[in-house]
Order: sequence, then C-alpha cells, then structure tokens
Amino acid sequence: MPKEIEIVIEKDGSFRIMAQGFKGPACEKALQDVMKGTGAHVKTDRKTKEFYEQEIHDERSQQ
Repeated sequence: MPKEIEIVIEKDGSFRIMAQGFKGPACEKALQDVMKGTGAHVKTDRKTKEFYEQEIHDERSQQ
C-alpha cells in the first residue's frame, strides 16, 4: 500500500489529518511535519491497526 497523508477540511474550519500505509510510529513522524506546517494542535488521536504493525525493511531493495 502506498503511503498517503489525507487532509479533510470541515465546513466549520476544523480539519482531520489521516495517515495511511504507514506502519508503527512512522505515521506519527510523518504527521508531525504536517502539523508543524499548519500550526495546528492535536485534539483527538486515534491510532489504526497499522500503528501496531511493524514496518518490514527489505535489504535487497536498498542495494
């Protein structure tokens, strides 16, 4: 699954930021950069099952 960050802006001006395709804490790291850019703070944090999975590194693809 490709890695994506989706930002949904609601009618009231609030927004949701969702990360898909990330495993483990990599999603939190990616979202930190987005949050810094918006100046927003986290109101609610919901982790998906992907957060609790380990990212697999294929050494063959890095050569």
